[in-house]
This record gives sequence, structure tokens and C-alpha cells, in this order.
Amino acid sequence: MTSSSTLITQVVKETIEKDGFYYHLDPTIGNQVNVFAREGYPFLTEKGLDFIKRHTLDDKRVCEVLESVFVWSDLDLCQKYDRHPGCTFSFANYTKTRVWALMVQLWSTSSRAVFYKGSHLQSLEKIDTNGLLEIPHEYLHRDAIECIKVEMKNRALVILDDQLGFTIVQGFTITFGFAVEEELNIYAKIRLPNLLDLKKRVASMTSKRIGTNFKFLG
Repeated sequence: MTSSSTLITQVVKETIEKDGFYYHLDPTIGNQVNVFAREGYPFLTEKGLDFIKRHTLDDKRVCEVLESVFVWSDLDLCQKYDRHPGCTFSFANYTKTRVWALMVQLWSTSSRAVFYKGSHLQSLEKIDTNGLLEIPHEYLHRDAIECIKVEMKNRALVILDDQLGFTIVQGFTITFGFAVEEELNIYAKIRLPNLLDLKKRVASMTSKRIGTNFKFLG
């Protein structure tokens, strides 16, 4: 008999493949994101690596989705993105028949966002800007694309296809990107100080099917 957890993961996978994104309301996330923000987003520290691990490899929901979509994937992006209410962005622009990268987004309290359902399956013009790709709004007015507005309040985890168009209307998001091996040359390695404690943290963040793209300096 298929477990309820497996069935839920399958539904999430199918939703991401069809719609381009899935969001889960979790009352614990918003405040943790706000605390991380007050600490200055210390991604490249022991505390930062613990935060990343807690919300990816230690989160069964995230791991099961990643492993249901990918044979193997690599953590390639750790970044914070601010509000740009008049702009729609995407992380990638390529023609593909399968998901090559998923973005795990943790949203701050009182955030509001727009996700363009189905846009990940469309060929859209995208303009490179500030590390993201901007999609001109006129290209989003298609029958195959639906504008979905989401009120995050204090509790949102979002997993999306890296080609999906989205707008940060209010608040901000901390985003972790996971990509297949073919995508590794697109993302620069995440550089860390050559410290033993950081190496131990990174070693604890890998599994048989999920790796990391860190590089120790020095």
C-alpha cells in the first residue's frame, strides 16, 4: 500500500510539473526568516549553513519532492530577493522537456506574491537583470498563463520550477536552488572560508541523492 506521505509528494510533483509551483502554509517559517534577516543573512557561516540544512535536507517535505523530481540534484543557490512589485522575474530561460532546477523559497511574514501559473511551459522573452531574468508583462497575457496571487501572511514555503514567472509584491524571500548535473556549469560555486567547522557542516548537508556546490577558499 502506498503511504500517505508518498501520495502527497506525488501530488506536489505533479502540481509543480503542471502549474510550475506549489506552496505550503507553514506557521513556523515566517518568523524564522525574519530572525535570519535580523542577523544579516549569514549564509556563509555555521549558523547560516545550519539554517540552510534545517530548511532543505532536514525538511522531509523538501527532500521528498527533490528526490521525486530528480535522480540527483545539487544545492547551487542561496540568496535573498527583495520586493519589486512592478517586475516579474524568472531564474532561467531555456527550452526543455523536464524540470532541470527547483527553487525552494522561504517567505518573510506579511509577504505577498504573484505566480504566473503555466509560464514555465511557455517560450517567453526574458531580460537579464541583477542575477534574475525579467519577463516583460506583455508576454504574460496568454490563455495558457494564469495570474495567481498569494497572501503569504506568516507561513509560506514555495517550491517552483526555475522557469516560472513570479513577482514579489511585498516582503522578501530566501531562496535555495537545486539543479541537475547538466546545470552545474550555469551556477558559480558558493565560496566558503577554509575552516574545519564549515567543512564539517557541509559534509553533513549531503546525501546519496542531494549534493552541494560549495568551494572552500585557501
